[in-house]
Amino acid sequence: MQWQSQLPTSYDYNDMEVLTSNTIVAVGLTGSFIRSDDAGVNWKFVWTGSLSTLTGVDFPSSNIGYACGNGNKYYYEQGFLAKTVDGGDSWISITIPFAANFSDVDFLSADSGWVCGDSGKVFRTYNGGVTWDSLHFNTTEMSRAIVMMNADTGFVAGEAGMIFRTFDGGNTWTSCPPTTSDNINSLFFLNGRTGWCTADFEQIYRTDNSGDTWTRQLNGGGTSPVNDVYFVDSLRGHALSTAFYYHTSNGGQTWQTENQTYHYNFNIAFSDSLNGFISGSFGNIQKTVDGGNTWVDIAAENNFYHFNNIQFTDAVTGFTVGEHGKVLKTTNGGQTWTYLPTSSLYDFNDLFFLNNNLGYIVGEGGAVKKTIDGGMSFTNVNTGTTKALYSVFFLDANTGWVCGDEGVVFKTTNGGTNWTQQTLPTFTYGAYDIVFTDALTGYIGSWANRIYKTTDGGTTWNTIPNLPSVNSIVKLQFLNPDTGWATSEYGNIMKTTDAGVTWTIQNSFCLSPANAFHFIDAQNGFVGGGTVNYNCKLYRTRDGGATWENTDLPYGYSIKGLWMTDTNRVYISGEWGTILLYGDTSNLSTGISALVVNENKIECYPNPASDFVEVKLPEQNRNDDLLVYNSTGQLIRRITAGKTRIDISRLAKGIYFVRVGEMRGRFVKGE
Repeated sequence: MQWQSQLPTSYDYNDMEVLTSNTIVAVGLTGSFIRSDDAGVNWKFVWTGSLSTLTGVDFPSSNIGYACGNGNKYYYEQGFLAKTVDGGDSWISITIPFAANFSDVDFLSADSGWVCGDSGKVFRTYNGGVTWDSLHFNTTEMSRAIVMMNADTGFVAGEAGMIFRTFDGGNTWTSCPPTTSDNINSLFFLNGRTGWCTADFEQIYRTDNSGDTWTRQLNGGGTSPVNDVYFVDSLRGHALSTAFYYHTSNGGQTWQTENQTYHYNFNIAFSDSLNGFISGSFGNIQKTVDGGNTWVDIAAENNFYHFNNIQFTDAVTGFTVGEHGKVLKTTNGGQTWTYLPTSSLYDFNDLFFLNNNLGYIVGEGGAVKKTIDGGMSFTNVNTGTTKALYSVFFLDANTGWVCGDEGVVFKTTNGGTNWTQQTLPTFTYGAYDIVFTDALTGYIGSWANRIYKTTDGGTTWNTIPNLPSVNSIVKLQFLNPDTGWATSEYGNIMKTTDAGVTWTIQNSFCLSPANAFHFIDAQNGFVGGGTVNYNCKLYRTRDGGATWENTDLPYGYSIKGLWMTDTNRVYISGEWGTILLYGDTSNLSTGISALVVNENKIECYPNPASDFVEVKLPEQNRNDDLLVYNSTGQLIRRITAGKTRIDISRLAKGIYFVRVGEMRGRFVKGE
């Protein structure tokens, strides 16, 4: 199984490196890594295996790279450091004797590197991360940047005006701060003597004597931090604050200020005097080919919008709807997505397409739009209400329903030309989803633990009694007149096999809420949800919901919608412009690399186990070492190739992961 993403994704990219005019790498939220080898035209996304916020990346060569980051308090992860030897296609966690956060990493070669983090902690390796020396200096502040000019000379900067330097590779450190107590956010040195640092409140400082003294060159007087600075030579430099882009042609004596198209940009880097890139929040990546005179947005257009639901009408044709009137369409299985002309600024919440051409979308302000040409054009077929509409369902080209805020329900029998309002039995704050199994029988999911049912096409609706206590019902689906599922605001999924008379909770995922689910048949389904950076997970079932498997979703935002196109492929829409594909991507050529999950390819038995685990491997993988990771992604054991028995008697109880080459598996250590 694989992950693919419309990329760059909407994650905040906290650090970026420009390797050549064509090759750019960046890291960011929830362990995300992206790379382009064609100057930003196409990108590949790789999940590094952690949900930590990555804050530093450095590639000493095209293939060998390192990434580090803060822990993720929602998933109880500590600081994270990882290495790649294949250009970022796969990552291995590196263990360092430092149980806290990392902020930046700098490698002079594939083997020699430094990483900095909490409280003056600096670590050094001379063997590619196998072993580390601990190099501390006396401070309680968090480091934010490290720059090593050579094996001896380097600088570390951070909070409260902190800058330290070393002339012996980090064995000893000397304080050399500028005259400020404001946070130092970045460092850039042309050589061992001349360098710049940036600080909060729109400040840039320069030194020409290795930090003995610093001269403030920019004092913007504002509240924005200057996040990064980069010089292409001794005269021409560029810098970014959260609000402005700065450039100088005289070594920083004077700076010209330009407003940024997008705020909260974090990094700027150039491959030469003309070609440069900016990365920042919400997936914003910009490019210049004229030395910064003009900047072109590469990836930001999608990334400010949440896409609230998604539907495919066949294996390759799909639609997704979202905020500010945005509707996207693909006709090649997600290789490319095109905006459709809705002429609306309303947020769209739901869609229903009966085929590739005929479809309806609904949203805020009572908006109902219809297309008969696959989205090339839309016409308004509004009900007359101004209440927000949350759901739409059509049985055929003529008969359909919509529902929404304050329990409004409308029905049409002529394709939206006219609508008749229907009434629910009690006041309802919100009618969140509506489905019908035939022209007479339908269901509405609502607030306060309610599902309403009609058996006369909606003329009357009755409350289904004795539902399990799960809070608001946010999503419904029926495969046939008897079998259906419902998900709740509290992350529960319920199933009925008697046309809604009784419901049984199958699982409680704590997705909070379970916004999205879809079954393609009676056995195979997915469910997902969550809120930003908390329990944003995707589960699948292969037995009608009796059991569920966590897919290890590499995603930190809420899942809003999902749609299965076959038993092994599901598309996901979510916050900040994200569209993900999970499943068999072998016949899709997107130009975007996938993260190979290879779920359940390694068999571990017994499972759960207490003393030992046997690992079953195919012959072609018996020449690779067997790697064991704990639940935080730390490599805790390496077992020589060919051996398949793991002694786990001294391991703590919990979930562990094994990896051999590109194959993965897991086991549970029990009593």
